[in-house]
Amino acid sequence: MRILLVEDEPDIAETTGEYLKKQGFIVDVADSLRFAREAIRSCQYEVVILDRMLPDGDGVELIRFCQQQGLVNRFLVLSAMSQLNDKLAGLSLGADDYITKPFEPQELLARIRVAMRHPLKVVDNNVKVGRLRYDSGSHNIFLDDELFLLSRRELAILVLLMKRANRVIAREAIEQAVYSFDDDITSNTLESHMSRLRKKLLQADAGVSIQTVRGVGYLLKAL
Repeated sequence: MRILLVEDEPDIAETTGEYLKKQGFIVDVADSLRFAREAIRSCQYEVVILDRMLPDGDGVELIRFCQQQGLVNRFLVLSAMSQLNDKLAGLSLGADDYITKPFEPQELLARIRVAMRHPLKVVDNNVKVGRLRYDSGSHNIFLDDELFLLSRRELAILVLLMKRANRVIAREAIEQAVYSFDDDITSNTLESHMSRLRKKLLQADAGVSIQTVRGVGYLLKAL
């Protein structure tokens, strides 16, 4: 589950980003509207956490930008602008929630989880491959009726492979979807995650296999 944090104050961006990563999210940070637009065009985010007072404009302009571009996202405004008119302006433009600074990280996490319960206009259907089933409502994968326990990275990779089962997914596309911009990715990082994921699928007799297409990427097939 990927989050875009649009925040220009380094201390807030660092502490909030690290807290959310510990809760299992992949977090990208943008410190301006320009970088936020680039990020949101490149990746699909579960939630965009949006400051208003950015160096190059009001953060709510990003909501307008997404509406004009037909990009569907959930927006949670996190701002020191705490007047009622400020809140109403953000909510009327399409924000799902509005939190004022200073804030408690636990409250932010709770608000994120509430926002994620609201379906986007385009909702992924549940996907079944082999004995595995991806539940788009809970963002979990089940083996038959039992929760299939995976690490955060393994889960993100397997969800992506399941959604595009029987189709080759380029290595670069997987890395972009699974790792944040500031992750330290080496040449064999993805291979390491794939190797551990393959072992877990084999041990669980999940009825699927991950195949490597040399020089291109990976695909998931039912056995």
